[in-house]
Amino acid sequence: MKLHPRVVERYRSEKHEPLVAEFHEVRVARVEPPVRHVHAVEDYFFPVFPVTRGYPEFLLFLPAAAAEKAGSKECNRKHRNHALHAVPLIRRLMELPLPFIQFLHRFGNPGFIFQPCLHSSAPLVQYISMRSLPLKLGVFVVLLFAAVITTCLLWTPVKIRYYVSKLKSDNSKERIAGLKGLLDTGPKGIAALAGELSGGQKEAEFLEKCWKNPENLKDGKYDPVHIAILDNYAESVKLLLDNGSDINQKCIAERTPLNLAIEAGHEKIARLLIGRGANINALDNRWPSRTPLHSAVMSNSISIAELLFAKGADINVRNNYLETPLHLAVENECMEMAEFLIEKGADVNSGIDNGARTPMEIASGNFNREMARLLMRKGAKLSSRCGTLFVYSAEKGDKELVEMLLNNGIKVNHADDWGRTALHWASMRDCISVAQLLIEKGADINPINRDGQTPLDRALTSEIVSLLRAHGGKTAEELKKELEKAVNK
Repeated sequence: MKLHPRVVERYRSEKHEPLVAEFHEVRVARVEPPVRHVHAVEDYFFPVFPVTRGYPEFLLFLPAAAAEKAGSKECNRKHRNHALHAVPLIRRLMELPLPFIQFLHRFGNPGFIFQPCLHSSAPLVQYISMRSLPLKLGVFVVLLFAAVITTCLLWTPVKIRYYVSKLKSDNSKERIAGLKGLLDTGPKGIAALAGELSGGQKEAEFLEKCWKNPENLKDGKYDPVHIAILDNYAESVKLLLDNGSDINQKCIAERTPLNLAIEAGHEKIARLLIGRGANINALDNRWPSRTPLHSAVMSNSISIAELLFAKGADINVRNNYLETPLHLAVENECMEMAEFLIEKGADVNSGIDNGARTPMEIASGNFNREMARLLMRKGAKLSSRCGTLFVYSAEKGDKELVEMLLNNGIKVNHADDWGRTALHWASMRDCISVAQLLIEKGADINPINRDGQTPLDRALTSEIVSLLRAHGGKTAEELKKELEKAVNK
């Protein structure tokens, strides 16, 4: 086959020395395209030029349309710069021998040899596209398979993160959707759920049981929400309430969820229930019964008591024993709680009108002198039941409280069940200052107890004896002799 004259002329004029130099040291066997293939495509390709010096000839090809324009500037810019790439296409189209293909790879850039100018109407372009279709399909299948594998590997972690974000939402419906999604994801979802719960794996398993078989947890004694409260599963309580659990449902012990939370000391759950609208004045059915405020006092939780009061709890609410929260605070000797309740308006004399014990009587019965001081400072009235504290204070040498009790109306000669007055106890305990105060307040100097003894009989030291003698104190024996002497006269 002849080279096109214009091609030869153009090649000689441009002197492609760099291209030739690249091949100068390459030694290959003579390679020529099979003639039948050249004829098959000769309408589209012509040999352009030999590229070696003295070595066996090696042919490059350009489109026939390019060869016709080889001498033009347009060809120089457009067609020559389409430098020929894609060795696989050469091998398919021209069926070149393997040594030639190996030679191209050794050259370093096997793709620079052949790149046909693409004319959309040319049959050769269609031929190339058809021949390369399997390769393209293969690449597509590989990429698709890789995408599917990647999606399978990443889908579960992405889904878990999505459901966890739902679980943390402020919207109750989204929280429920997040929980259900994590439970439906399987072990990995449950493990992720456990990481978000304060109760960890146990709480996650509890929630799984609640959602799969809620009836199994209802044993007639406690509903799931009661169990969650007792186990301090705050997140579970929130989710159960989101799902419709009754916030005021009583358990077998007749306690409401709020009472359970307060008495268990689970303040976070108690705050959650109060915030969700739990009945803050509801009495349970125990004996004695309690409202949430009674329970807060019994737990000595001032913070919960403050929250209940702020939400409108009745500070003087009574249980079925007619006890107010202040009664319980005094009974349990919770000084700070009692101060808080009194500050918020608790009645320090509650019980007088209905015959129940007053807080002051409870403090007296417990011999709680500090509580008695607090109550009297806040206006508590005394009754005969408070005399026990008066006698006890004299025994302990508490002059301040003895004087406070006297100033609030206690009788100076009040005696205990054994007939012992405060002066008896002051003499027995050598409380000189208390004895002096009692004498000044008009105490009988010679009362006789059930054992037939006067304060002087019980005096242990010379100082208290001198004090009693100075004010007419006598022993029981001396009084007896005086009485006999008076009778005999």
